[in-house]
Amino acid sequence: MKEVARRMSLPASHPAPRSSSPAPAPAPGGERALVDPGSPRSRTVAAPRHTSAPGDVLGAPSTPRRPRRGGRGPRDVDPRPGHIPGLDGLRALAILAVLTFHFVPTALPGGFLGVDVFFVVSGFLITTLLLREVDATGRVDLPTFWRRRARRLLPPLAVVVLVSVAAARLVGGDLLVGIGRQTLGALTFTSNWLEIAAGASYFHSTSPILFVNFWSLAVEEQFYLLWPLALVALLALAPTTRHRVGAVVLLGLVSTVLMATMFAPGVDATRVYYGTDTHLMGLMGGAALALAWADPVGRAGLRTRRWRRVRGWASSGRCSPWPRSCGG
Repeated sequence: MKEVARRMSLPASHPAPRSSSPAPAPAPGGERALVDPGSPRSRTVAAPRHTSAPGDVLGAPSTPRRPRRGGRGPRDVDPRPGHIPGLDGLRALAILAVLTFHFVPTALPGGFLGVDVFFVVSGFLITTLLLREVDATGRVDLPTFWRRRARRLLPPLAVVVLVSVAAARLVGGDLLVGIGRQTLGALTFTSNWLEIAAGASYFHSTSPILFVNFWSLAVEEQFYLLWPLALVALLALAPTTRHRVGAVVLLGLVSTVLMATMFAPGVDATRVYYGTDTHLMGLMGGAALALAWADPVGRAGLRTRRWRRVRGWASSGRCSPWPRSCGG
């Protein structure tokens, strides 16, 4: 009692004497109890790396996580780490669809839609990569992002273009028609717009186009160039995940409407198919999914009761997610 009375008589600026006995070690897994429940805990996250391929940007981080610097960036952005194996299977199916369409068009007339599947996956992965950087640092290092994209893509692109042009010159003939324009478009990721300006046709070409499939790479690279700027502005102006997803979906719908209005039956559709403005819906769809998936509350609807019911039904093999709808 004397000891207690003496401690209570100490002024506030005078620290209480420390006990000579050591404090007991926390039990395993009990470290959370040492945190004051009234004070927010600093969340640590890993600084993202741009060096991986688009399919690998969702790999688990290997570097220690550090707190967000300066408290910048939106608080409702928390993209989950970890690789998504299902995306690999999705891309494999898209590749098979595109190859089947090119080699046996009558077997799969809609196989060209595999390109749009790639656009969705690219939009999702790149947006998730950018959101992870925002979550880690509160900002996006645009020069570093663009430089690492160029470092990954330009060397193999240069090799493909040089070897293809050399082979075309050895073969000669119609392969050399417009070869200068095609080479410029391939190296500058502007193939789609240069071919549109030249009046070339993707659907009814009278001569082979050496880099005809580079139009999709051009669309993706233009997306890599402009989307980070748009995403930074979107995160700054849109207050919630719902507003951001809505804005991105609206942009995709505008592109879809633009494609529909510019398409005319009986007229070559190369302008509609090649245009970045008219073929943006897949990339925006993937970006919208990434924004919704990064929301820690909703996770793109994966935490709703309906989704859990459907998931349980799919894994159990029942006739319906709703038991009362099953007959017998």
